[in-house]
Amino acid sequence: MSLRNNKATRLNRYMMFGMFFLGIIVLGCVFAFLYLSFNKTDNPFVQQPQNADAPDSIVFIVSDSTLLEQ
Repeated sequence: MSLRNNKATRLNRYMMFGMFFLGIIVLGCVFAFLYLSFNKTDNPFVQQPQNADAPDSIVFIVSDSTLLEQ
């Protein structure tokens, strides 16, 4: 009986290729989610200054409460 024709060897080979493709799919999903999370250009937590005349103003906001506005 040859090692190539062994039933257990064929099963292990199929499982190895299956795990390889599953790993490729998981890595693809991880990189897709990382790309989507870093692709955002507008950050809702960074607020733009409201007054265009004074671009050097400072607004300090914590939990939707304005603590300091200069």
